[in-house]
Amino acid sequence: MYYDHKCDLKVIGNWTNCVVTTKLLVKDVRSMLPWGMELADQSLTDSDTHLVRHHFNTQQHAQMNLPPHNMPLNFCEQAIGIPGIRRTTNLYTAGVTEPFYYMPRQWSDSATAATAGVLLWGLEKRLAHIENKTEESCGNFQVTRHCNKKD
Repeated sequence: MYYDHKCDLKVIGNWTNCVVTTKLLVKDVRSMLPWGMELADQSLTDSDTHLVRHHFNTQQHAQMNLPPHNMPLNFCEQAIGIPGIRRTTNLYTAGVTEPFYYMPRQWSDSATAATAGVLLWGLEKRLAHIENKTEESCGNFQVTRHCNKKD
């Protein structure tokens, strides 16, 4: 994984990302959007549904280019992503083209990763207990709200 932010913030490590694409009712997807965003027109699903992506990530030896550099993180995350979003306001323009991809929520089993996601990227990230049973049961990824893992 390599993420290069405009302020030269980098995350380097190994990242496995499994994505499941589903379609949900438009009314349910709209309920995930904050003020100032709406679903853009799309032709990939029926007019009463919209695509939603479920990301299941495992990150190993992830390091940021901020100190301390010797603190690699190994953690799992789950995220919800909605493609085909547009703004209904001009409060934020910053050269962003539309439609774009919105991630209403992410869960992480690492307090450090969750805090960094909120503080550095403004993501709606929360702690969760995540069990990645991929090798044992052909892709079973279990996410629950309670988290006891320590970084």
